[in-house]
Amino acid sequence: MFLLLRGEVNNAQLEGYDWTGYEPCDKLPDHPITSAYRIGARGQGQGLGEEFVRVIVSGTGALCASDENIGLETWRSNYAANIHARVGFVAITVATEDELRPTIQPDALGEKVLDRRLYMGYPSELLI
Repeated sequence: MFLLLRGEVNNAQLEGYDWTGYEPCDKLPDHPITSAYRIGARGQGQGLGEEFVRVIVSGTGALCASDENIGLETWRSNYAANIHARVGFVAITVATEDELRPTIQPDALGEKVLDRRLYMGYPSELLI
């Protein structure tokens, strides 16, 4: 797990976190390392996401294995999918059907919206 903290050591605030590990995904069979990135509400819109993902990908290569691909699963509507692409992740596949996912969007019916899963991979060749 990686943490993104901001502020002085004794008063640091958690702005984001990641978990990374060996977790097989049927949709990403050539990407044995799975990762998930989250920036909290206070940290959003401040340009933290892209550098946070870069640091985690680099750290994952150093700590886990520099010769294995890294995968992630997100929603197609997720703004962060653009950040993932800028860092080097590529779309591997998209789910064939929409599904209901939880949301906090005020116009959602029953607090859920239709969306589609997007599976992305980071090729080990980019790990240095």
